[in-house]
Amino acid sequence: MRLSDYEQETIVREAEKHFGSGSRVILFGSRTDDTKKGGDIDLLIIPEMHEDLYMKRVRFLVSVKTEIGDQKIDAIIEQQNDQRSIVKTAKSEGIILNKRISMKTPQTEKLVRITDTCKLHLDRLKTAFHSVHSLLPLNREKLLEMNSTQRAFIDQYIFRFAKLQDTIGEKLFKETLNALGENTEGMTFIDIFNRLESLNIITDLERWRELRQIRNDVSHDYPIIIEETIESLNKILGKETELEIYFTSVFDYLKERNLV
Repeated sequence: MRLSDYEQETIVREAEKHFGSGSRVILFGSRTDDTKKGGDIDLLIIPEMHEDLYMKRVRFLVSVKTEIGDQKIDAIIEQQNDQRSIVKTAKSEGIILNKRISMKTPQTEKLVRITDTCKLHLDRLKTAFHSVHSLLPLNREKLLEMNSTQRAFIDQYIFRFAKLQDTIGEKLFKETLNALGENTEGMTFIDIFNRLESLNIITDLERWRELRQIRNDVSHDYPIIIEETIESLNKILGKETELEIYFTSVFDYLKERNLV
């Protein structure tokens, strides 16, 4: 079947929204054949509610095209006691999309694993920061008086900060676009970030780069206690909230579309 997970999710969600939660959506025609290319998206909708079907169809098509792009979509609405041959063909040869999205796809499973990993890193970051925030701002005297447990929490913070930013930047951003049916092959990180920004999912590439530079500085210098390291630590400690904004923006977008 030549529909992305996101396209399937969108079509079913909008059909249930406009025709009732008990409605079924069947894909038929050329898009069910993986060996073919192109072709319209031919849909049969079996509505739960039969009132005002024409306007419901119009609103359904508008909302779907707004989400997945202005593709050629032909939606046939089954009428009561419908005997049309095309309806019978769609029912006998088509694919019920509702059944497919009731189970997690490999793409959504991958996104769930990635987002769960991000949540774990974020939880450990918050725990570490809570254990050392009373020392801020750091200075040489505080560092010299720091006990081994506090040093371990700072080490954990630096480690988890790097892991979280890498997981978001190298995995979550890219797989989000893949789930939306976009081809990320050959795209650089900046290409991926800009595309997500154009979709109004995330913003501020410059701040992302600044956070990465600060993290690289402190990872490089620490645990050698020098003034530059103290400055870097003061700049990075507490900044997990900024990474959380990037993560939450993507996660909420995916959750709204049933992709996680």
